[in-house]
Formats: sequence, structure tokens, C-alpha cells
Amino acid sequence: MIRTLAAKLAFYKSFHKFLALQVAGVFLLVYVATRFASLEVQGLDVAALFARPAAWRTGVAATRWLFYVPAFFVIQLVSAEFELKLVRAHVIAGLERYEVLLGWLLLALALSLVGVAASIAAIFACSRGSGVDGLAEAALGLGVYGASFLAFAVLAAVALQKPVPALLSLMLWPLVVEPLAGYVLNKYGYGSVRDHMPFAALGQIVAWPGMDAPAGLPWGALAEALGFGAAASVLAGIRLQYLDL
Repeated sequence: MIRTLAAKLAFYKSFHKFLALQVAGVFLLVYVATRFASLEVQGLDVAALFARPAAWRTGVAATRWLFYVPAFFVIQLVSAEFELKLVRAHVIAGLERYEVLLGWLLLALALSLVGVAASIAAIFACSRGSGVDGLAEAALGLGVYGASFLAFAVLAAVALQKPVPALLSLMLWPLVVEPLAGYVLNKYGYGSVRDHMPFAALGQIVAWPGMDAPAGLPWGALAEALGFGAAASVLAGIRLQYLDL
């Protein structure tokens, strides 16, 4: 399945465009932020946040949003394979359904690593200062965030099999569903549950510096994020197992 996926992507024009857009977007975002971050917001020295070593954490907190670019590609690819009956063809050719899913998840992992590499390279190239303090934690946090986030993209694509509904669900869940659920839970005295929802946990591991965020990588949230990514993968596998291809 890995060889089949690699051969397919090599001639998939959209893949190269989305990959270039992801990398270019990361560099552009970091460049603009580091060149124009000369303001003070409520006593916070914004420029200092984009100077190393603080820039490692600030950079990954900003570039995490660009994971919507590979997420859209993953959703597009998975949805197209359903629409063109390629999943059925893979199964007829002898692949197990879990192997098809594994190929998608490995693609998601590879794209998350590309995002991490691009972010670290952009921060190193565009920010000022010296030292690599905080680099390892920032890279680990962004890597887990990207892999788990893209696992949810795979789940949305497998569950809905249409690109537009899948992408909308991936956007609305962290922006609307979880905040609304958190508001209701807080109203009834369960506000602490908000921090343990899937995308809330993901957000904690790439949180902005300051704003009451912990100084180091929150290992509890990291474990939760890994767990949610694994759960999304398992749910996608269950859904795929019972689909009529």
C-alpha cells in the first residue's frame, strides 16, 4: 500500500501544489510575523515573542493553523478514492481494509513531519537570537498536534466520504462545537471538562506563550492528544470496516 500510495502521489499534481502551499505558507507567516511584530499589546512585548528562544513556541503556535492545508488534501484524496471506487479496487487486489487506512494515516504522518520541518526551518531562518532552548519541545508538540489533527481529517473523510462536508466538520468542531459544549458544561459546573476535549487538548500543546499557558510542554495534554489521535484512527478503521464499498 505504501508503494502504491507513493507512486500515486508522484503523479498527483494537487499533492505537489498543496505541499508547496503548506511550506510556502509557513515561511510567509513566520517572515511577516517576525518583520512586523514591533507592537506592544497590553504590556506584552510582541517582538520578543518572535526572537529565539521564545520564537520556537510562538512560531509553532502560529503555524499550527496551516495544518488545514494538508488536512484539505488528505480529505480530498480519501474522498476521491471512495468516489472513484479505488478503495474497492485495492481490496479486490488483495489489500486488507486496515492496510488502506494505514496508507492514509502514514501519509498524514508524513505531512505532519513536513509541517514540523518547515516551521522549524522558517523560525530558524526568520527569527533573531541564538540557542535552541525549547526547540525539541516545540517540535514534539507540533508533531503530535499535526499527526493527531490529520488523523481527525482522515476520520472525517472516511465517515462522510465527501470533501466539503468532511472539511466543514473538521473546521466547525474546534471552532463551534467544542466551545459551545464547553459553555454548556461550564454553566452546569463542569467547566474543567473543556480542557479535556479533543481539540482543546491539541491546542494546549501548541499554546501561545503567556496567556496563562504553562512554561514547558504540558505532558498530560500531550498524552491526551496522542490518545485522541489514536482514537480517531481506530474510529476511522471501524467505519471503513463496515462500509459497503
